[in-house]
Amino acid sequence: MGVDFEKLKEVLFNKTLNRITIDIDNYKDVPKVLYKAIHYFGKDKVSLFVSPSGTGFRVLISGRFSLIENIVYRSILGDDPYRLRYAISRFALTLDCNVLDIAFVYKASFRRYFGKVKNVDIDEVYDEDYGKCLKKLLKVMKPLKRYIVVVEDDKVGEKLKDLIGKYNLIRDPYHENRKILVFVTNDDSIIEEIKNRMKVHKIVVSEAYNKENGDE
Repeated sequence: MGVDFEKLKEVLFNKTLNRITIDIDNYKDVPKVLYKAIHYFGKDKVSLFVSPSGTGFRVLISGRFSLIENIVYRSILGDDPYRLRYAISRFALTLDCNVLDIAFVYKASFRRYFGKVKNVDIDEVYDEDYGKCLKKLLKVMKPLKRYIVVVEDDKVGEKLKDLIGKYNLIRDPYHENRKILVFVTNDDSIIEEIKNRMKVHKIVVSEAYNKENGDE
């Protein structure tokens, strides 16, 4: 199916959405996004949410915006470029306004482990001083932990693909049938689920964030 460019142009400038959402994976980018959003639209139009994982954030700007405005503002404010490009591609093919901005739509597996997004009071976290804002943001995030898990299973990747996102899998140099699984999460229940799916020999847990300076 091709793109109808005449129809696309008409929809972009004439159809509207009641929101602009910004997806922020790195909390260190939140202060500058909030500063721009509040400067452009006013604090009363801007809302902040912790993402389902508890480690990222979503900025919601309420209002009535043409689709082209939605795209331009998301680019200026610093939305995830891959998310934005994917949304534009889907929209161009379908001309479905709802697929253009879907930050508050999540997979069932994410809801299962992390729950819904949590609203954050901007007055409690926002500060024009970058360092102070970061420290306030860390207080509302779920603390991340780094897990090193020694497992014994021939199909680790297949059994964990619906459970955890990014991870490293290393062959145990001392045991031929064992692998070392390394990942970061804030959901302790994942460990219990791993134990249900495969044999676990050892678990080492450490903090993934330095809470004093916000470094990973």
